[in-house]
Amino acid sequence: MKQITIFLLFLLFLAMATFAQQTVVVSVITLKTGEKYRGEIVVRNDKILMLKTEDGKRYQFWINEIEKIKQEPATVSKSDNVQVEKQKNMFGGMLSLDAGLCSAPGAIASSPVTNISVALGTHRTLGTNAFLGIGSGIETVFTKNTVLSYMPLFIGIHNDFGKVFACGLKTGYDFALNKLYKGGPMAEITGGIRYRLTDTAGMYFGLFGQIRQINGPVTEKTSWGDFTGINNDALYNLGLKASYTF
Repeated sequence: MKQITIFLLFLLFLAMATFAQQTVVVSVITLKTGEKYRGEIVVRNDKILMLKTEDGKRYQFWINEIEKIKQEPATVSKSDNVQVEKQKNMFGGMLSLDAGLCSAPGAIASSPVTNISVALGTHRTLGTNAFLGIGSGIETVFTKNTVLSYMPLFIGIHNDFGKVFACGLKTGYDFALNKLYKGGPMAEITGGIRYRLTDTAGMYFGLFGQIRQINGPVTEKTSWGDFTGINNDALYNLGLKASYTF
Protein backbone atom coordinates (compact mmCIF):
# COMPACT_ATOMS: atom_id res chain seq x y z
CA MET A 1 0.00 0.00 0.00
CA LYS A 2 2.87 2.38 0.82
CA GLN A 3 4.44 1.90 -2.64
CA ILE A 4 1.10 2.51 -4.38
CA THR A 5 0.60 5.72 -2.39
CA ILE A 6 4.06 6.95 -3.40
CA PHE A 7 3.26 6.12 -7.03
CA LEU A 8 -0.01 8.06 -6.97
CA LEU A 9 1.60 11.05 -5.26
CA PHE A 10 4.34 11.05 -7.90
CA LEU A 11 1.80 11.10 -10.73
CA LEU A 12 -0.11 13.93 -9.03
CA PHE A 13 3.07 15.98 -8.68
CA LEU A 14 3.97 15.21 -12.30
CA ALA A 15 0.61 16.38 -13.56
CA MET A 16 0.70 19.57 -11.51
CA ALA A 17 4.24 20.40 -12.61
CA THR A 18 3.51 19.77 -16.27
CA PHE A 19 0.14 21.45 -16.68
CA ALA A 20 0.35 24.30 -14.16
CA GLN A 21 0.05 27.63 -15.98
CA GLN A 22 0.43 31.13 -14.61
CA THR A 23 -2.64 33.35 -15.03
CA VAL A 24 -1.81 36.61 -16.84
CA VAL A 25 -3.09 39.66 -14.94
CA VAL A 26 -2.74 43.44 -15.23
CA SER A 27 -2.88 46.19 -12.65
CA VAL A 28 -5.85 48.57 -12.70
CA ILE A 29 -5.06 52.02 -11.28
CA THR A 30 -8.06 54.09 -10.16
CA LEU A 31 -7.34 57.77 -9.52
CA LYS A 32 -9.22 59.94 -7.03
CA THR A 33 -10.69 61.74 -10.04
CA GLY A 34 -12.32 58.44 -11.14
CA GLU A 35 -10.01 57.82 -14.12
CA LYS A 36 -8.81 54.24 -14.61
CA TYR A 37 -5.63 52.96 -16.26
CA ARG A 38 -4.76 49.33 -17.03
CA GLY A 39 -1.28 47.94 -17.53
CA GLU A 40 1.94 46.74 -15.92
CA ILE A 41 3.51 48.59 -12.98
CA VAL A 42 7.15 49.16 -13.93
CA VAL A 43 8.18 51.58 -11.14
CA ARG A 44 6.69 52.05 -7.70
CA ASN A 45 7.98 53.75 -4.56
CA ASP A 46 6.65 55.93 -1.75
CA LYS A 47 6.13 58.92 -4.04
CA ILE A 48 5.42 57.82 -7.62
CA LEU A 49 4.06 54.95 -9.66
CA MET A 50 4.83 54.38 -13.34
CA LEU A 51 2.44 52.27 -15.43
CA LYS A 52 2.98 50.74 -18.87
CA THR A 53 -0.38 50.26 -20.60
CA GLU A 54 -1.29 47.42 -22.93
CA ASP A 55 -0.71 49.64 -26.00
CA GLY A 56 2.85 50.47 -24.87
CA LYS A 57 2.26 53.95 -23.43
CA ARG A 58 3.73 54.98 -20.07
CA TYR A 59 2.00 57.06 -17.39
CA GLN A 60 3.40 58.42 -14.16
CA PHE A 61 1.22 59.14 -11.11
CA TRP A 62 1.84 60.60 -7.69
CA ILE A 63 0.97 58.08 -4.99
CA ASN A 64 -1.37 60.58 -3.30
CA GLU A 65 -3.35 60.83 -6.59
CA ILE A 66 -4.24 57.11 -6.51
CA GLU A 67 -7.51 55.94 -4.96
CA LYS A 68 -6.86 52.17 -5.30
CA ILE A 69 -4.91 49.49 -7.15
CA LYS A 70 -6.29 46.07 -8.06
CA GLN A 71 -5.47 43.11 -10.29
CA GLU A 72 -7.63 41.91 -13.19
CA PRO A 73 -7.22 39.30 -15.97
CA ALA A 74 -5.35 40.66 -18.98
CA THR A 75 -7.17 41.39 -22.22
CA VAL A 76 -6.07 38.81 -24.79
CA SER A 77 -5.94 39.80 -28.45
CA LYS A 78 -6.57 37.44 -31.35
CA SER A 79 -2.85 37.03 -32.00
CA ASP A 80 -2.31 36.36 -28.30
CA ASN A 81 -5.02 33.70 -28.43
CA VAL A 82 -3.14 31.94 -31.23
CA GLN A 83 0.06 32.00 -29.20
CA VAL A 84 -1.71 30.72 -26.06
CA GLU A 85 -3.27 27.91 -28.08
CA LYS A 86 0.15 26.93 -29.39
CA GLN A 87 1.48 26.87 -25.84
CA LYS A 88 -1.42 24.67 -24.72
CA ASN A 89 -0.74 22.25 -27.57
CA MET A 90 2.82 21.83 -26.33
CA PHE A 91 1.73 20.01 -23.17
CA GLY A 92 0.45 16.48 -23.29
CA GLY A 93 1.16 12.91 -22.40
CA MET A 94 1.47 9.30 -23.46
CA LEU A 95 -0.38 6.32 -21.98
CA SER A 96 1.24 2.97 -22.84
CA LEU A 97 0.40 -0.71 -22.37
CA ASP A 98 3.06 -3.37 -22.97
CA ALA A 99 2.77 -7.15 -23.04
CA GLY A 100 5.45 -9.70 -23.85
CA LEU A 101 8.00 -12.14 -22.48
CA CYS A 102 11.02 -11.62 -20.25
CA SER A 103 14.00 -13.70 -19.27
CA ALA A 104 17.06 -13.39 -17.06
CA PRO A 105 19.50 -16.28 -17.71
CA GLY A 106 20.21 -18.07 -14.47
CA ALA A 107 17.53 -16.15 -12.56
CA ILE A 108 14.15 -15.97 -14.32
CA ALA A 109 13.04 -18.39 -17.03
CA SER A 110 10.95 -17.14 -19.95
CA SER A 111 7.92 -15.51 -18.28
CA PRO A 112 5.01 -13.24 -19.27
CA VAL A 113 5.43 -9.55 -18.46
CA THR A 114 3.01 -6.61 -18.60
CA ASN A 115 3.62 -2.92 -18.10
CA ILE A 116 1.29 0.07 -17.93
CA SER A 117 2.77 3.55 -17.75
CA VAL A 118 1.97 7.21 -18.24
CA ALA A 119 4.35 10.03 -19.18
CA LEU A 120 3.64 13.76 -19.16
CA GLY A 121 5.65 16.38 -21.00
CA THR A 122 5.83 18.40 -24.22
CA HIS A 123 5.01 17.66 -27.87
CA ARG A 124 7.41 20.35 -29.11
CA THR A 125 10.87 19.19 -28.03
CA LEU A 126 13.55 21.64 -29.20
CA GLY A 127 11.25 23.01 -31.89
CA THR A 128 10.39 19.57 -33.33
CA ASN A 129 7.24 17.41 -33.11
CA ALA A 130 8.94 14.90 -30.81
CA PHE A 131 7.30 14.11 -27.48
CA LEU A 132 9.56 14.33 -24.42
CA GLY A 133 8.25 13.51 -20.96
CA ILE A 134 8.83 11.91 -17.59
CA GLY A 135 6.63 9.19 -16.20
CA SER A 136 6.04 6.13 -14.12
CA GLY A 137 3.96 2.97 -14.10
CA ILE A 138 3.61 -0.59 -12.86
CA GLU A 139 5.44 -3.57 -14.38
CA THR A 140 4.49 -7.14 -13.47
CA VAL A 141 6.49 -10.32 -14.17
CA PHE A 142 4.59 -13.61 -13.85
CA THR A 143 7.24 -16.20 -13.00
CA LYS A 144 6.52 -19.88 -12.37
CA ASN A 145 6.70 -19.53 -8.59
CA THR A 146 5.74 -15.93 -7.84
CA VAL A 147 4.65 -12.56 -9.20
CA LEU A 148 7.23 -9.76 -9.29
CA SER A 149 6.17 -6.10 -9.40
CA TYR A 150 8.24 -3.05 -10.26
CA MET A 151 7.63 0.69 -10.43
CA PRO A 152 9.71 2.37 -13.15
CA LEU A 153 10.55 6.08 -13.07
CA PHE A 154 11.79 7.20 -16.47
CA ILE A 155 12.36 9.94 -19.01
CA GLY A 156 11.37 9.13 -22.58
CA ILE A 157 11.28 10.59 -26.08
CA HIS A 158 8.99 9.53 -28.93
CA ASN A 159 9.19 10.84 -32.48
CA ASP A 160 7.48 10.33 -35.85
CA PHE A 161 9.42 9.64 -39.04
CA GLY A 162 7.33 10.40 -42.08
CA LYS A 163 3.58 10.00 -41.94
CA VAL A 164 3.40 6.48 -40.50
CA PHE A 165 6.55 5.26 -38.78
CA ALA A 166 7.56 6.21 -35.24
CA CYS A 167 10.14 5.17 -32.66
CA GLY A 168 10.89 5.87 -29.04
CA LEU A 169 13.55 5.60 -26.38
CA LYS A 170 13.31 5.78 -22.61
CA THR A 171 15.66 5.26 -19.71
CA GLY A 172 15.31 5.34 -15.96
CA TYR A 173 15.25 3.15 -12.87
CA ASP A 174 12.95 0.29 -11.86
CA PHE A 175 12.10 0.15 -8.15
CA ALA A 176 11.18 -3.30 -6.85
CA LEU A 177 7.87 -3.65 -5.00
CA ASN A 178 8.83 -7.11 -3.72
CA LYS A 179 11.74 -8.62 -1.78
CA LEU A 180 12.82 -11.45 -4.10
CA TYR A 181 14.51 -9.42 -6.85
CA LYS A 182 15.60 -5.82 -6.47
CA GLY A 183 15.38 -3.35 -9.35
CA GLY A 184 17.98 -1.37 -11.21
CA PRO A 185 18.70 0.92 -14.20
CA MET A 186 16.69 0.27 -17.35
CA ALA A 187 16.65 1.24 -21.02
CA GLU A 188 14.00 0.60 -23.68
CA ILE A 189 13.67 1.13 -27.42
CA THR A 190 10.48 0.92 -29.46
CA GLY A 191 9.52 1.05 -33.12
CA GLY A 192 6.26 0.79 -35.02
CA ILE A 193 3.48 2.69 -36.73
CA ARG A 194 1.37 5.63 -35.61
CA TYR A 195 -2.12 6.68 -36.59
CA ARG A 196 -2.51 10.43 -36.11
CA LEU A 197 -5.88 11.63 -34.78
CA THR A 198 -5.07 15.33 -34.31
CA ASP A 199 -1.92 17.47 -34.31
CA THR A 200 -0.83 15.90 -31.01
CA ALA A 201 -3.19 12.98 -30.33
CA GLY A 202 -2.78 9.60 -31.92
CA MET A 203 -2.48 5.84 -31.52
CA TYR A 204 0.80 3.95 -31.71
CA PHE A 205 1.35 0.20 -32.20
CA GLY A 206 4.73 -1.48 -32.32
CA LEU A 207 7.42 -3.64 -30.75
CA PHE A 208 9.55 -2.90 -27.70
CA GLY A 209 12.80 -4.28 -26.37
CA GLN A 210 14.01 -3.55 -22.86
CA ILE A 211 17.00 -4.42 -20.72
CA ARG A 212 17.45 -3.69 -17.04
CA GLN A 213 19.45 -4.80 -14.06
CA ILE A 214 18.03 -6.96 -11.29
CA ASN A 215 19.59 -8.23 -8.08
CA GLY A 216 18.54 -11.51 -6.50
CA PRO A 217 19.00 -15.31 -6.59
CA VAL A 218 21.14 -16.23 -9.62
CA THR A 219 22.15 -19.79 -10.54
CA GLU A 220 25.44 -20.22 -12.34
CA LYS A 221 26.10 -23.44 -14.25
CA THR A 222 29.71 -24.59 -14.09
CA SER A 223 31.61 -27.80 -14.77
CA TRP A 224 31.46 -28.49 -11.03
CA GLY A 225 27.70 -28.09 -10.87
CA ASP A 226 25.05 -25.40 -10.33
CA PHE A 227 25.73 -22.68 -7.77
CA THR A 228 23.03 -20.29 -6.56
CA GLY A 229 23.75 -16.99 -4.86
CA ILE A 230 22.67 -13.37 -4.66
CA ASN A 231 24.04 -11.54 -7.66
CA ASN A 232 23.28 -8.97 -10.36
CA ASP A 233 21.82 -10.07 -13.67
CA ALA A 234 20.22 -8.56 -16.76
CA LEU A 235 16.49 -8.96 -17.37
CA TYR A 236 15.50 -8.85 -21.05
CA ASN A 237 11.96 -7.92 -22.11
CA LEU A 238 10.53 -8.21 -25.62
CA GLY A 239 6.94 -7.75 -26.75
CA LEU A 240 4.16 -5.57 -28.14
CA LYS A 241 3.38 -1.97 -27.24
CA ALA A 242 0.21 0.08 -27.68
CA SER A 243 0.18 3.78 -26.79
CA TYR A 244 -2.16 6.73 -26.88
CA THR A 245 -0.71 10.22 -27.09
CA PHE A 246 -2.77 13.23 -26.01
